[in-house]
Amino acid sequence: MAKGAAAKNYWTLLLLVLAGIVLGGFIGELTSNVSFLSWLNYGQSFGLSDPLVLNLGILVLTFGLKIKITIAGIIGILIAILIYRLFVIRESARLGALFFIQLLEKFL
Repeated sequence: MAKGAAAKNYWTLLLLVLAGIVLGGFIGELTSNVSFLSWLNYGQSFGLSDPLVLNLGILVLTFGLKIKITIAGIIGILIAILIYRLFVIRESARLGALFFIQLLEKFL
């Protein structure tokens, strides 16, 4: 696989994982009030509870990061990795096989 194609696949994986985190968190929030699905929103938050403010006179910088990991977010990540493995890697293998077949046809 070419270096550019491999880098494209890593970006695809990153985007799918981020989408899985966002959709999982969204589903977790939606199901938090449903009694038999409330376990999907179970998780832990960590990070800065209050943002760090740096006042430089003419410039004020505010730093803050808070991450909430939930069961639904983890499920979203796993589904995103599964989708990546099923479609993106399979597509790369199919394109590689097509290239190999075309190469053989030229020499035969």
